[in-house]
Parts: sequence; structure tokens; C-alpha cells
Amino acid sequence: MGTTAAIMVFLVVGVLVAVVVESQPGRGPPMERAGRLLRKQQYVRDRRYCRNSRCSSHGSCFFRKQRYSDTIGCRCDAYYTGSSCQWDACDEEGKYKKVEFANNGHTYCLSFGERRTGFNKERQRCSSILGGDLAAVRDIAIFNLLKFHIGTLRNDGAPAADWYTGGRDIGNNGIFVWVSTGEVNTFEGGWASGEPSDVGSAQYSCIAFHLSDSLRFNDVHCDNTGGSFSSWVAAGICEIAPPTTPPIVEV
Repeated sequence: MGTTAAIMVFLVVGVLVAVVVESQPGRGPPMERAGRLLRKQQYVRDRRYCRNSRCSSHGSCFFRKQRYSDTIGCRCDAYYTGSSCQWDACDEEGKYKKVEFANNGHTYCLSFGERRTGFNKERQRCSSILGGDLAAVRDIAIFNLLKFHIGTLRNDGAPAADWYTGGRDIGNNGIFVWVSTGEVNTFEGGWASGEPSDVGSAQYSCIAFHLSDSLRFNDVHCDNTGGSFSSWVAAGICEIAPPTTPPIVEV
């Protein structure tokens, strides 16, 4: 057999062997089989991690198997952040004071205060960072709890003069509502003497604990981000309700 014929026979045999190998179930080129084995081993490790991980006891692990890659991570409970839900955003040093209220199971995060803030800015921060809304102070128990802790913040050096609640006269008609639920405020025991005094004003329409009124309610300016109010230091009170449904675990 000539050299050319021998080469042709060798090539044909090689092609036939490749076709046979590819056609057998569970087989394939060595690199492909090795890749599948590695993915299977990683899948087992990820499932084991997801089963054993407690996400710092503040969330649930989720695992999603996909064709080319798997996704694994923690779905954090309210106001916890970080890859393993290890950080409590409400306990961040120098920014918030965390207050638990046993009567309703809610958590209140009181910020220390800053310049150039306002009702809308504090509400957006509360929603995006802490997963809550500005506080609805519906009764004397909540009022006294928050008033006490605002006082301790002042003693600790917090600079704010107003602490925004979630109460606002949206229609500028003297009817204050809690923006988190839309319910009308019926608690009148928190107002300072002579307040509210700016009924009908679109600017002075937000309920806040007011330092000059011994931390009682005042209908204060809703926006301290500019003008003559830009030097006024204000803060927000964020209310976070406990989760109403258990976290979803994907497997």
C-alpha cells in the first residue's frame, strides 16, 4: 500500500472512531467530560453550601441551577445587607440608632441628622437602604418611645433639630395623613401648644419632632435642601415592619 493510501485509511479510521465516541451517551471528548465532571462537583458543593449556610441568621440562601453557570447567594431580611446578610443597616456606626418596639414588633431607625435634607430625601433613604417608610406615630406609646430615644440621641451629640415622621398634610387642608398607609392621623396628643400653626401651607406641612418645642410635634418645612433652610439640620425616623411572608428559597 502506498504512502498516500495509508494516510487516507488512517484519516478515515480516525473520523469513524470520533463519530462512534460522540454517538455514545454520556461520553464525549476528554475535555468535555472533564468539564461536565467539574460542573457536577461544583453543583454538589453549591447545594451543600446553600443547605448549610444560614446567611448570618438574617436571610435565606438561594440556589439556581443554570445551563452554563449556577447562581448562589443570600436573600436578606429587611434592613440587612451584605453578601452574607452580615450588616445591619440600622446599626451602622454614627448614622442610625435602632429602637425595637415590642408592642407592634416594628423597628425604628433614627438617623443622627444632616444638612440639606428633607422629607422626600429621608423617605427615599428609608425605602432604599432600610426597606421601610417614615414612621407613623399613631398613639402615645409610640410617641413617648421615639421622643425618649431622640432625647438620648441629642445627649449623644446628634445635631438634628427636627426629626421627620411620615405625617404630612398632602392636600394642604389641615388633614394630616401617614404616607406609609394613607390613613388620616387621629392622634392629637403629640402636638406642641398652638400647633399645627401653618395649616394650608404647602411648605410647612410635615410632622416632625421639633427640638424648640421640647421634641413635640410641629408642622415644619418639608425641604431643607436649599435656600435659607440649607443650614438647618434635620433627620428622619424610619419604621420597618417585620416580614409578612417567609423568604423564598429557590432550588
